[in-house]
Parts: sequence; structure tokens; C-alpha cells
Amino acid sequence: MAQWAGSGVVVLLAACARCVDGRLPALKRWFEAAGEPSEVPGAD
Repeated sequence: MAQWAGSGVVVLLAACARCVDGRLPALKRWFEAAGEPSEVPGAD
């Protein structure tokens, strides 16, 4: 994906880190609400 975007992996990861900075509690709730992959319909 980094190559497709025309930048390096480090740049991509830095951009992602800025997006989630300060949102960890909300992201944790979102992941917990999603459940285990085996519980998601069509995940097999």
C-alpha cells in the first residue's frame, strides 16, 4: 500500500499513527464490539 501511495512504509505508518493518536479507547471498544473473526458472518 505504501508503494501504491507513492511513499515509504515509514511515512505510511507515521500517517496512520497520527490518525489514531488519542483514539485508543474508542478503537479498543470498536474492536471488542466487532467480536472474534470466527463470530463474524462470512469470515470463514
